[in-house]
Amino acid sequence: MPGPLPRKGLVIMQAALSVVLLSASGLLLQTLRNLEHENIGFEQDQRVVINIDPVLAGYKPAQLESLYNRIHDSLAALPGVASVRLRLVHTAERRKLGRRDICRRQA
Repeated sequence: MPGPLPRKGLVIMQAALSVVLLSASGLLLQTLRNLEHENIGFEQDQRVVINIDPVLAGYKPAQLESLYNRIHDSLAALPGVASVRLRLVHTAERRKLGRRDICRRQA
């Protein structure tokens, strides 16, 4: 009866692979939790992150640089703002125009 033996082997391999994948996902989860509490050099409770999507407001690619400069300068001029950083985030659905995250830290 050669039929049942390969099936048992496949079931054992599947169970072993499942254990390996579950262990790896558990380790990855623990690593992400540790990174969440990592000291990155500034007070995170004083950080504000704003996501903007210029496409929704009707901006064209040629207008983006001046838009980002105006936003940066406006936020930097607010009282209590220590620094402003702009970060371009490419997303699959907005690959052409991208999206900017505006991060500011209060003093």
